[in-house]
Amino acid sequence: MKKWLKITFVLITGLLLAVTTFILNKSYIAQHTDLKPVVVAKETVTPYNPITKYELVKKVRSSIPEDAVTDPKYLEKKKWYAGKLGIGAGDIIRKSRIVDEDSNPFGKAISLTDNKVLVGVETNLVKSAGANIKPGVKVNAFVFKPANDRSEQDTVITPNENPLLGNILVKQVLNSQATNVAGKGKEAMPTVAVLETTVPVAKLLVLYQETGKIYLAPVGVDIKTASKIAEHKQTNGAPVSKPVPKPNTSPAAGPSRPAAPQVSAPVQKTIPAAAQTNDVASPGPRTRPR
Repeated sequence: MKKWLKITFVLITGLLLAVTTFILNKSYIAQHTDLKPVVVAKETVTPYNPITKYELVKKVRSSIPEDAVTDPKYLEKKKWYAGKLGIGAGDIIRKSRIVDEDSNPFGKAISLTDNKVLVGVETNLVKSAGANIKPGVKVNAFVFKPANDRSEQDTVITPNENPLLGNILVKQVLNSQATNVAGKGKEAMPTVAVLETTVPVAKLLVLYQETGKIYLAPVGVDIKTASKIAEHKQTNGAPVSKPVPKPNTSPAAGPSRPAAPQVSAPVQKTIPAAAQTNDVASPGPRTRPR
């Protein structure tokens, strides 16, 4: 009986080893022969330059990194740039080696094209229409110019008098701490509006800012820019507030009561037995202990 048990054990062990070896070999062969689609660069992209030419090819699964871009639509959603290492022709495009206009070290300037420039305009709650200027919003600039002397009158210049002051794109709004406007209190107070525009308009805004005041009035939204910003916020996630613990109000626990203040126990003094009687004992002669 024991002999048959040993033979059965050996056969089962050998069968399990054979199945395990077969599965491992099959997985190894699949990793080195199975092809999967992946996006590669069609040309060399130097660091922090836009990725414009790419294609979908099939490569061996074992050669594809985990953060590889496998769908061209990922690169079509917004403008991407090569990271600090650049991308060679034929290289797999990896998510960890590309940046957008929000994650690169040069900020919004990396996305400027067609001789566009960024110019900062000083603002506040009043000048920003109650903080209604946001990235992706188009604004008209209204310029207030005070009179130089009593013989003149204060003037206001609108896009009707100067068309260059109309439809200017807001790229970023910063608070006094040089961070994006968000939250409540001081963090939500705009102090600088970064506008993307042409050189002639930037020149005009600088002149009017030094000689008067600029009020920004929203007139529309640049859908492309606004959708990129909304997608970036969804990708990064919103801060999650910590839940505040609630008191236990279940009927079984009974109503909550405030903790009783700790009171120190009174110090009890030892009173001699003679003093505890109503009669006062007459003092007698004192004897010294021997």
